[in-house]
Amino acid sequence: MGMRRRDPELERFWRKTIREHARSGRSIREFCLPLGLSAASFYAWRKEIAKRDGNVVESSPATTFVPVRVVSDPVVEIVLPSGVILRTPSVVDPLAVARWVAALGGMPC
Repeated sequence: MGMRRRDPELERFWRKTIREHARSGRSIREFCLPLGLSAASFYAWRKEIAKRDGNVVESSPATTFVPVRVVSDPVVEIVLPSGVILRTPSVVDPLAVARWVAALGGMPC
């Protein structure tokens, strides 16, 4: 979308609209629809404003990668006299664990 002549009012409108979208938590389509705005216009203006500001806009958020480290949750393992092993996250309610142990025929906690 080649913006010809700068219209300060139009640019102010789109800058405000883009900021409001960022705070909305909604997709561009969900945000634009009730306002009667075209999602295509939103994308074009967002790109144009980023260009005017000297910023780069990614074509798709899916192309951005960040490092991820997977950490397993701490687990509590309870071995009952019958040989049954109960594994549960360490953040589970102790009363719930006591009920599970009792239901499985173990000694009361």
